[in-house]
Amino acid sequence: MNKEMFLFLLGIRAELKKETDVWIDFGIDINSKRTEALWKIREQIVKQCEKELKLPVSEYQYTTLSWALEHLDEGETFDWTENGVKHSGKNFEDLWNLIQEERGDKKR
Repeated sequence: MNKEMFLFLLGIRAELKKETDVWIDFGIDINSKRTEALWKIREQIVKQCEKELKLPVSEYQYTTLSWALEHLDEGETFDWTENGVKHSGKNFEDLWNLIQEERGDKKR
């Protein structure tokens, strides 16, 4: 998977989240078939990215992708420390860069 495809898929996922949030705010039940379908599509996008990027699962059952998206979905940054230096990510491009750094570390 290249960067453009990664950013494209996560952009679609973000739009689906916005649509789901609007429906819920409008009064559509969070447990409706409509919202469930959108959540499943969002989950499938994450799973496909994880599969294609061959991301390892942590002891807490997260990948770097799922961990960071949980923060971004809440409007938060995702923060990590590498070699004693604190880093903060705020968007999908930062997330791509973090994943590439981690993949590079594992290849060494």
